[in-house]
Formats: sequence, C-alpha cells, structure tokens
Amino acid sequence: MTKSLLALFGLLSGLLATAAPEVPPFILFHACPQWAAARGHQDYYRYSFDRPFALGNESDLKVWQLRAMLREVPGAVFGAYLYNGSIENPDQRAQRLEDYLEAARSVEGAAIVPIVHATGGNAAEKLRNQVKLFLDRFADHPSWFRINGLPVIFDYAAGGIGLANAGELVDLIASLRGEGYRFIWFGHGVAGTSFSVSGRVDEPQLAVLLQAAEGAYNFSAPLDQGLGGLADLAAAVRRTPGKLFGGGFNPGYYSNRLDSRNYISQQGTWRLRKVLELLAETRPDFLQAATWNDWVESTSFEPSYKHTTALLEIVRHYADRMFDRPPPAGDRPRVIVSYRKNIFPGEPLEFEILSLPVAPGYETVSGTLTLRDQTGGVLATLPWGPLSGRSAEATTVTWTVPAAATRDMLRPEVTVNAAAFSQTYRQLAPVPVVTNSVQADMLCFSVPLHRLRTGDQPVLLVNRRSGGQPSLTGPRLLEIDSASVSGNAVMGIAYLKNGFIINDPTPDTAARPVVENWLSDPLHTGMVSEDYYGALVGYEDGTIAYASGQWASDAAWPRIAASYQFELESLFPRLKIGRDKLIDTSGRKLHGQLGQTDPADKAGRPGWKNLSDRWDALQFNGKDTFVDIPFAAMPAGSVTVQLLVRPDEKPGRQQELFIQRDAGLSLRITAGGRFEARRLNARRDFDFAPGSTVVQSGQWYHVTATWDMSRLRLYVNGVEEASIISDGLCSPERSRLGGPLGNSEDDALLDGTRGDSFFKGRIAYFRILNGVARPDAIAGDHQELKKVLAAVNP
Repeated sequence: MTKSLLALFGLLSGLLATAAPEVPPFILFHACPQWAAARGHQDYYRYSFDRPFALGNESDLKVWQLRAMLREVPGAVFGAYLYNGSIENPDQRAQRLEDYLEAARSVEGAAIVPIVHATGGNAAEKLRNQVKLFLDRFADHPSWFRINGLPVIFDYAAGGIGLANAGELVDLIASLRGEGYRFIWFGHGVAGTSFSVSGRVDEPQLAVLLQAAEGAYNFSAPLDQGLGGLADLAAAVRRTPGKLFGGGFNPGYYSNRLDSRNYISQQGTWRLRKVLELLAETRPDFLQAATWNDWVESTSFEPSYKHTTALLEIVRHYADRMFDRPPPAGDRPRVIVSYRKNIFPGEPLEFEILSLPVAPGYETVSGTLTLRDQTGGVLATLPWGPLSGRSAEATTVTWTVPAAATRDMLRPEVTVNAAAFSQTYRQLAPVPVVTNSVQADMLCFSVPLHRLRTGDQPVLLVNRRSGGQPSLTGPRLLEIDSASVSGNAVMGIAYLKNGFIINDPTPDTAARPVVENWLSDPLHTGMVSEDYYGALVGYEDGTIAYASGQWASDAAWPRIAASYQFELESLFPRLKIGRDKLIDTSGRKLHGQLGQTDPADKAGRPGWKNLSDRWDALQFNGKDTFVDIPFAAMPAGSVTVQLLVRPDEKPGRQQELFIQRDAGLSLRITAGGRFEARRLNARRDFDFAPGSTVVQSGQWYHVTATWDMSRLRLYVNGVEEASIISDGLCSPERSRLGGPLGNSEDDALLDGTRGDSFFKGRIAYFRILNGVARPDAIAGDHQELKKVLAAVNP
C-alpha cells in the first residue's frame, strides 16, 4: 500500500472511529514541568517563586496535587507535558508518563493525559516513535484520560512540528491510525506571537490540522487587545463539522521568557476572569488551563504561597457556569482578596475584593478593609461592597501609601458581612513597604478569606527572636512560634524572603528549623541590604494563616545599585576577571558580560580603548557589539541611569545606548541625532522624552535619565532637556548596553527597536542609582566628569 493510500486509510478509519465524540465536561491543567518542580528542591535559584504549599500530610506530592485539584475543580484532568528533544531515548518520557499514571491510581477520579512535543532534527520521527511507545505500553492503563473509550492525546505547538507544517502532523496521525492505533487527538491550534499578542488565527493551517485532529485548543490567551481572537478561534474550529474547541486560559505573563524569572503580573484576578467570561460566550467543549514553567515563572494554578486555592476556585465558578453545574455548597461567603506582594512609598495600594457564589448562598456581601502598620496602629478603614452573592462580582479598594513611608509592614484585615454572617479575617499576608528593592514586583497575593484560620496569627521568628532587629551574621534560622498554634497541628510551612519562597515546603518542614545559608546574591535575595521574611502555615484542619512578617535589618539602602568600572589594569588582576567583563564596583558583583558568554568566542565583544592614565572606554562598532547587564542591576522602582558616551557617526540612524526589555528605562540616539529616554507605561505604550541637543560625532556627552514612578526626565551635560508624565511600574528584565536585545520581529514588537540599531562609538561611564538623583546632584556629577574629560585622549 502506498504512503498516500495508507494516510487516506488512516484518516478515514480515524474519522469513523472518533467522529463527533461526546465530550464530558473537563478542564485540562497543562503545566510545563508539573511535579518535577513540586518535589521541593532546595534550589533557591531555579524554584524560588511560588512552589506549592502542601496542605495535609500527603507524603507523595503528586498524589496530593491530584487530590487537591480534583477537590477544588470537578472534572480536572492533569496534563503530563512530555517534551522530547532526543530520538535516542524515548523511554525516559515513557517512564515519566508511567509515573504520573501510577500516581493517579490511588486518587479516585484522577486522570492523566500526555501532552506531546518534539523539537530539533527529525521532529516528526521523534514524535511518531514517542506516541507509538506510549500507546503500546499504556493505552489500556485505567488512569489514561479517555473519551468514547479511547485514550486522549494532546500536542503542544502541533507536536513541535509547528502549525506551518500541519500537513506533516496530519500524515503522522493518519499513519498511526493506518497501523491500527485508536486514539483521540487534540492539536494546539495556534502558536507564536501573532496569537499571544493580537489573537490572530491562521485559519487555512488550522483547517489542515483538523483533517486529522478531533479538535483544537489555544495554549494561552492573547493580550487584552487581542482577546477577541478567542471567539475567532472557536468559530474557525467549528467551521469543520464535528470538531471540538478547547478554550485555553492562564494566570501567567505574555512577555519573552528571560532567565527563568517573571515580573509581569495579572495584578489581581481581573484578567483571568475577563478571559473566562469571553470563553463562556463561546461555549467551549472543554477548557485548558495553561502555565509556563510551573511555579518557576509564577504562573501556577495549583495551591501555592501567593494564591493558595484562589485561582482554582475562580476556575471552578466559571466552569460551573459553562457546564451548567451548581455552585459549591458553603456556610460562609467565598471572598477572594488580591493585592500586591510589596509596594513603594507613594504608590496606590489596590485591594481587589471578589465574591464567588455558594449554595444556598447570600444575596449580597459587603464589609470593610482595615490597614494597620507594623506596630498595630490603624492607618485606614475603608468600606467595600455590597457585591452580589449570586454571581462573580468584584470591587477595588485603593489606599495610597504615603510618600514619606519607609520600611513598614502593612497588615490588612478584612471584615465580611452577609445576612447573619460576620467575620473579620486577620491572617492575611503583610505588604512590605520597600525603598531599596531590586526586584520588588507586580505580583499579587490572592487569598481566599474563607480558608483562613480565625485564631491568632502565627509569629515568625528570625534567628529565634520575636520582633526587634535580628543580627545579619551567620545562618538565619527561621521557624514558627509553636506556642501560637497549639490545638491545631501544623502540617506545613512555606517561608518567604523578599518575595521569594526559600525553603522546601514539604510537610516535615514544621518539625525542623529552616537554615537559610546561601551566598549573598542580590539576584536571589531581591534586595540590596534590607531583608524581610514571611511565612504561610497550613494546619491539620485545612485552614491556613500568614505570619505577621519580619524585617531582618534596618540598615540604610545604598544609593548606588550598580557602578561599572572603566579602569582595566588596576582592577582586573586583583579580581582575576578577564577582559570579557565590565566590572560592577558597587560590591554587588553585577558584572556586565561583553558579547557572548563563551570566553573563547569574541563575537559581539566591544573593544577596550585607553583614554588616559585613569580611564578606559569600550569601543562599539555599530554592527554587533554589546554588553549584557544582569537584570538585577535595575531597580523595580524609581531609578537613575547615567552614561558618558561619544558617538562616532553623524545623525541618520537610530542607536540604542542602553535598553531594558519591557517596562524598563532605556536611552537611545534617535535618527534625528538627539538623545531620548523612554519607558513602557501602564497602557503598554512607550513614553518618549526627547532631548534638544543635536549630537556631534566625536564629542563626549554626559547623559542622565531619571524616573520617579510618575515622571520621566532626560538630562544632557547636567541640564534637564525633557520631562514627561510616565506612569506604571518598572518590570526588571534583561538589559543591554550598546545595542538591541535581538533582531527578530518579536524583539521589534516587544522593545520597539530595530535590528540594525547598534551603537557606534565609545562609552566610558555607566552607573545605575537606586532612586532619583536630584538635579543639583546631576549637575555636580557633570562638573566632575568635565574635569576628567579634560585629561582624556581624543
């Protein structure tokens, strides 16, 4: 039989076997490394954002997760993401799938579905061999999720082959069916930036994919301006008779993934609810909840430090609506409060208060929000509501942190009133007011109040001292004061340091102190010198409580975030660092990398140019040279960036001097030959502050940009030349000196840059300040630099 006839036979037999399958209501939880990240690695670098918090005494976290997911969301199916980059070792993925399937045996109603993905050379062959191996070994396994009695397979990015090559995947599926394999296949029907940003659907390629797949789904939801693409995708799938549409949504971010870190938040639950509202209108056949690199990138749905069960409960509500199910039974209102993990002085602190229905339920719910300082004093008491108790309804309460506030630990309390019910919840996570955070972020707590313990808050001990300012020397011992939790056994504790989970959150944590003895690294601690700690405690009865929070130092923050050394010979021998580094002399060791990271690879590396007996400069060629700056060097709040530059070509071409991806502060020379500061505002548009000085080739300029969290200013040679309003938050991401971060269409879309915008000239001074420099200080800096420039060689 020829290949084409075999493919045709496979398609026909597949259609006969699986035409218009009757799909039970289900939600696929599609997480990247899933349980691999949940095994509680003591790995502060890789798994530090939001590892799961295990409530109860399940020793096997895989079983605990499945049980928790099914308890919160009926019809939950757990996806086993099985990436295959090697054709030689398919057994490794098969063993992982078996591990998941076997774990599900002991959880009533649990089901697993493989999500297949192959990349690199011979991707189709890898994918085909992998799927055959899964079906040969596990097609009859009782834990494999089934529809119409057939095992279900999902792919990611059309199996890795890509939607642009959907015909190749169609042939692969048809050939498997031609060999007698029976299954139901759902394809990832959209991919790439075009959908994740604008919701654009490639209907012709989708139609090709649906020749073999029983349905298609979207892995992520687009940005706000492209959310209509969800309805477009649903309509496109259903234009092929009998095909099923899976509506995808997620709690995660939408920027490029860099260095295993995420700083872009949904800021509460609004966007998740907005996407689910739109999906409800499409009446999807099933739902697909996706995360990126689960926990590592702060995108988890699973019970976690930040969200506990909040996101799952929101998903449950909308799934009930879509699948015509009653709300969960409850004797108290289900209220979820979302707010920032930390905040800067002068910023508005918003509390989103969301009411979800229960049965028999309440007509309305209302209450008050009280904010206390770290000494217990009342800062504000604000009313909220009434909200509907019959549908999901939210309101926002805002309180502006005083600009003069420094290093406080705001403690929220929420009172909920509904009919005869009244309860005040005091065990919420505190909000540190930070002035020196390198990585103070936009991420939010989302706390279901009805899960909180109503007794006293646990007390967090640092170095076994309650209150006061513990010493910073030696290892830090963290534990919960056991005297405050008597009568209800502690089943698990997850500790927070400066916004990061720092310990293994397995149940035995409660029985031992946690030793935090990592090397001092601002990338990990997130702070320059001050540290703050928090903890989430889980109890035997399933309730939770957040500790009150604890500062560990009252040292003043240094003004310099990073200061780069342009003096070679006196420093390199002592530090034993090669000439491929731009040395940070602030003490934080945030050294820049000249060009490629491989010391043997000279590509992209600017050259050193001696200027005088006390100063050197980096020479950029305008084509491909750059210096990568660690993103921890850029503060998340107010910031000052200073450069001393000498352009070496006349105006006519845009040149990037310093760029930070996303909502960071950047400096460039415009095609018109003027310096320009810019940043991304809260509306996701760029704000530009253009200068008036026309740049002259071969002349040195002292350029300074400042942002005080409301206004962007540009100074040239100590004189302010531009000042514009610029709101929103800074989002610490990848930074580069001397050129764009990439030359792809995605880079142009994300950064507003050109691939040929590398700087040509010299840079001899680069400093980042953790705050806004005063105008007189900037003018003074320029006068000092003029003295040095007088001794500089041309």
